Amino acid sequence: MQFKKQYPFLIILILISINLNGQDSQFIPDENAYWNINRVSWGNFTPLPPIGVLGDTLISGENYIKIYQSTELDWQEGDKEYFCAAREDSGKWLFIPESDSVEYLLYDFNVHVGDTIQINNPWTTGEVETLITSIDSIEINGEMRKRIHSDNLDQGNFFDEWIEGIGSIHGLVYGTSYATDGGHVLICHFHNDILLYQYWNAEDCIHDVSIKEVEEEDYFSVYPNPAKENLTLSIRNGLPLPKSISIITLEGKTKYYSEDFRSLTVKISHLENGLYFLKFTQENGLETIRKFIIRRD
Repeated sequence: MQFKKQYPFLIILILISINLNGQDSQFIPDENAYWNINRVSWGNFTPLPPIGVLGDTLISGENYIKIYQSTELDWQEGDKEYFCAAREDSGKWLFIPESDSVEYLLYDFNVHVGDTIQINNPWTTGEVETLITSIDSIEINGEMRKRIHSDNLDQGNFFDEWIEGIGSIHGLVYGTSYATDGGHVLICHFHNDILLYQYWNAEDCIHDVSIKEVEEEDYFSVYPNPAKENLTLSIRNGLPLPKSISIITLEGKTKYYSEDFRSLTVKISHLENGLYFLKFTQENGLETIRKFIIRRD
């Protein structure tokens, strides 16, 4: 009798477990999903035709989603050309490029902090050793998703973030390799017509993200650019000092913040080579952004 009374409780636990597993967002979206990506080169952002999921296929007995690239900058327009195939296997995301037959590991969502894994990316740098530095969560459309932070041990000045169900913040197939003079940034990700991710400095999902930079264009300037150890700010005569200034990485991380304007020279010797944004915030809330590069020989 005691066992019979416990059966409904056990059944509920099993159903909850099945339901949670079925909602696991580490899986690659299998339909109605696309990624808008920009190419970055020395501070210039160039939109690329988006890539998205259209159907599935069997390869060597395994089921893959088919990823296509649009011929236009708007996913809803233009023809679609086959780009690659992808599948998920126990938290690992595996890809086969259009002109290849080899399967490449780009993601492993089963890792732990301190793990090192080999990522082999045919679209960027090939095989690299990646160190998992931290794991946390991020809210996406009301749902908490795992976010994995990593460092590329084979290339200095590069870190990546993987988000469950979305992939790298550098673009679905462009993770693990951002360099000062070239790389990629994920601008937007849509799933089932819902915008789940948008780059912190993007005005919209199609155009060059540098469009924000034209606001109050002659309010201030920065020099030298590229810079090495110090960055000097020049504010147009007659204009008030800003409320605050911030230095932000390409990925949206704040590396410097100050409300102290006794000096308009900012020490940047602690920052690595790369592309950064300098943000002025005025008392009325208006933000003005300038791009600058740190480059040391």
